[in-house]
Amino acid sequence: MILVMVLLVGAIASGVYPAFVLSSFNTADVIKGSVNAGSHVVALRKVLVIAQFSCSLCLIIGTWAMTKQILFMVHADKGVNTEGVLVLSGPENVSGELGESMHSFKHALENLSAVERVSRCEGVR
Repeated sequence: MILVMVLLVGAIASGVYPAFVLSSFNTADVIKGSVNAGSHVVALRKVLVIAQFSCSLCLIIGTWAMTKQILFMVHADKGVNTEGVLVLSGPENVSGELGESMHSFKHALENLSAVERVSRCEGVR
């Protein structure tokens, strides 16, 4: 929502500034070529260019940093061996008789010779 608001304000500001600057000129003077922009207009233009450059530099550095972080997360050692792990989906609410059957199922898996370890967790998607 904040990003949408920033984009909306930026779009409005980028359209309002040129409109005000152009509407301040006298049309006859513009056609004659005798329009001289005041020093306050030049100063404002320089401030806006510097602000735009600063924002673009921050966005580029932020994109670079996030890319490095994502690449690190993808390629880093997670500390867990996920090879040969089986995840079974079950009901979310395991209480009463269903909870007992889940407990029995876990013990039945533990008794299998091909199974090394069994763990039960609720909320894995």
